[in-house]
Amino acid sequence: MATRYVWQQIRDQLTDDIRTGRYPIGQRLPTEAQLSTRFAVNRHTVRRAMAELAAEGLIRVRQGAGAEVVQPRLNYRVGQRTRFTDNVAGLQRKGEKRIVVSETRPAEPHIARTLKLRSGASVHQIETLAEIDGQPFAYTRSSFPAARLPELRTAFADTLSVTASLQACGVPGYRRLWTEVTADWVEGPIARHLGGSASGHDTAQGRVAVLHTIALNIEDPSPQGSGQPAKGAAIEYCEAFFRADLAALRIEH
Repeated sequence: MATRYVWQQIRDQLTDDIRTGRYPIGQRLPTEAQLSTRFAVNRHTVRRAMAELAAEGLIRVRQGAGAEVVQPRLNYRVGQRTRFTDNVAGLQRKGEKRIVVSETRPAEPHIARTLKLRSGASVHQIETLAEIDGQPFAYTRSSFPAARLPELRTAFADTLSVTASLQACGVPGYRRLWTEVTADWVEGPIARHLGGSASGHDTAQGRVAVLHTIALNIEDPSPQGSGQPAKGAAIEYCEAFFRADLAALRIEH
């Protein structure tokens, strides 16, 4: 049996304390001195255990302010065929999605260029808020070519699924061609929708820290897992704003 070091035992005990509610989200952990006394070890050993908890996203350590318990980040997979429902099922969490905006409008110039549309062409713009376990998790803004997919807004209202909506409009499959990821702050309506706890929020400025993704999805009639190269017309320009205090994105494509 592998030897378990003292700092690992302390990490495991504190992890259990957090998960069972002894130290709830938002509460500070005891000081290093107090934990050293509790576990009868030196501060260096406690510090190693705390560093592991911080690396696992269970606590946030601030110089001079101690360690605070935070909401654990969820490992959200971003692949060639990313699906919110599949991610939630894989995490064994409860997910919900609702429509915030659904309208047909002229495409913004950069969206028209990316979707290879003529200037001024119309797109269906659908904005949704996704929640996991009742917490606002991600705000998504998707643009679809309206001429190619005239009934998409109706299909999405019925299904709340991009995959099912595209299939209803005659697109059997699609694939993510590329994804850009940046760290950013959002303000205004998106920040208000994401809301949530103060962790990762600048309440004085009304801002929320996010992981901002921009992706291009294209039509792909090849079967999933076929290994065939992605081919087809651009079908969706998608921006998503994930709460940085809740999400860890794993890029797989």
